Amino acid sequence: MLALFYSLFKINVVIMKIKIIVLLITLYSACSIAQVGVNNKLPLHPFHLDGKGNNLSTANPTPDEANDDFVITKDGNIGIGVFNPSVRLEVNGNVRITDGNQGLGKVLTSNEDGVGTIKLLPEAIPAVVGVFAGENVVNTANGTGHIYANTSIKLRKGKWIVTWGLTIDNKGSNNVWLESCLSSSTAARAEIGFTFIGGTVTNKPSIGANLQGNSDVSKANFDMVIGSTLINVTNDSIEVFVLIKKDGNWSFSPSSWENYMYALPIK
Repeated sequence: MLALFYSLFKINVVIMKIKIIVLLITLYSACSIAQVGVNNKLPLHPFHLDGKGNNLSTANPTPDEANDDFVITKDGNIGIGVFNPSVRLEVNGNVRITDGNQGLGKVLTSNEDGVGTIKLLPEAIPAVVGVFAGENVVNTANGTGHIYANTSIKLRKGKWIVTWGLTIDNKGSNNVWLESCLSSSTAARAEIGFTFIGGTVTNKPSIGANLQGNSDVSKANFDMVIGSTLINVTNDSIEVFVLIKKDGNWSFSPSSWENYMYALPIK
């Protein structure tokens, strides 16, 4: 009798071990292939969120049904509004990125390390035209410093190539080398809010021309001072003025139709 009980006990122990093994195998299988679904009766990826809960429980969602889904695949790809993303991040719909630099006409670009920022590319910035206004500017003799040419241009932050041409009437009989330059002040040469590209503190770029002397001072003797300068505007915006050096006997009319001034953005 005892032998029978002992045999039955051993059989029960074996059966219990088998049940435990089957349970462990079941739990391991479930964990190894587990897929988490949120608001979703049929999760089809390791993580599958159905925002509106409109997916069927018997089939893959249609593109319209997946429009509100968020999934993470076994390959680590993320899909927003996309059921089977084929890249690391695939989005069906608009994306809004806010980093403090966003604005009209700006784009998302990256540096050499792939770090993205929002900025306005030079190609998207239109050319800017300068303004000529005010009375004629007259200089009668050699002096020191510069005089404001009643010519200016307003620029936003960034690098620019600034080009201008001034119609000068040389009233003196001698040739004169006349220089013009950009300045942040109308009173004297200064660079507040911008710097010259390629220039130095002691060698600041200027635009000059050799004006021919006037053999008949009773007549006008027009010539052009033309050229370009590269600058980097460091302020958000700035008004830059054109100054002419106080050399010689000449006059400048801001209303002359030959005058021009414009700036083009550069990288």
